[in-house]
Amino acid sequence: MFGKDTKKKELLNGLADIFASLQQQHQISAGDFPNLQRMRDQLQYHDFSKFPVLKPKLLETVDRMLADDIARLMTLIPKEEEQRIDASVKVLSLAFYFLFTNLAQMQ
Repeated sequence: MFGKDTKKKELLNGLADIFASLQQQHQISAGDFPNLQRMRDQLQYHDFSKFPVLKPKLLETVDRMLADDIARLMTLIPKEEEQRIDASVKVLSLAFYFLFTNLAQMQ
């Protein structure tokens, strides 16, 4: 029991080094990490022995998804936005047409 508490304190105290190591190892921006102190505060109430075991196959699947699937989805966003803008321009054009037509008829 005491060994677990000591190890937990070591991990929490070394969290900044762990973050830095992960940043370097996986080329992750510091801004993508949670606030260090808040993370320490949150983790201190958890039993680390109950955390699920790391599954490398699952990480590979997530990495592949992020690299391939998300990248493919991101290419669709500009097209969708472009189509939305085109539709908005058409609606505005029609609105102005009807507005000017009605103004012309009123004069």
